[in-house]
Amino acid sequence: TLIAYTSTGCLFMDTVAVTVFHSPAVAPGPDTSLCRGQIVLLKAPAGFVQYSWQDGSTGSDFSAGQRGIYWVKATDNNHCSVVDTIIVTSSTTCKTGLYFPNAFTPDGGSNNAWRPVLTDGDLTAFRLLIYNRYGQKIFESANPQNGWDGSWQGKRQPSGAFAWVCSWQFAGQPAQTGKGSFLLLR
Repeated sequence: TLIAYTSTGCLFMDTVAVTVFHSPAVAPGPDTSLCRGQIVLLKAPAGFVQYSWQDGSTGSDFSAGQRGIYWVKATDNNHCSVVDTIIVTSSTTCKTGLYFPNAFTPDGGSNNAWRPVLTDGDLTAFRLLIYNRYGQKIFESANPQNGWDGSWQGKRQPSGAFAWVCSWQFAGQPAQTGKGSFLLLR
């Protein structure tokens, strides 16, 4: 109730209703860690009318594929907003290694280059060589992101078996060498 007096001594009274909204709570989950190539799904709880993540996306879920600080702002029906963060770090239990595929199809799909897949770890040295069935070196790379596209000297190579030799080293580990073969499928 509000009570006011005028300069002449008149009394005025009025009642004002005040509604108190409780602060909403949002938690996209506990801090977590991930390995290279892994994706962690961060989920804000249901019941909000609007979500906004650090990158501007507006869904209730967010796929985190790298370490960093992620945050979500959630707004309820009463226009009350709350922000919470989650920290995603690199896991210390990831198994380091390279996986060498046994085939690839370089004709415009999603498998256009043959290269080893890094499961996790920090490579300090890398060298990949690919040979055709006649023993000719047809590809060489010191960058694990560069893969062979199935051509040699500007010509598409036919379907068949190819050999690879790779040497690599992860930080804090001894150097390794591997060899094998794979199929080019057209």
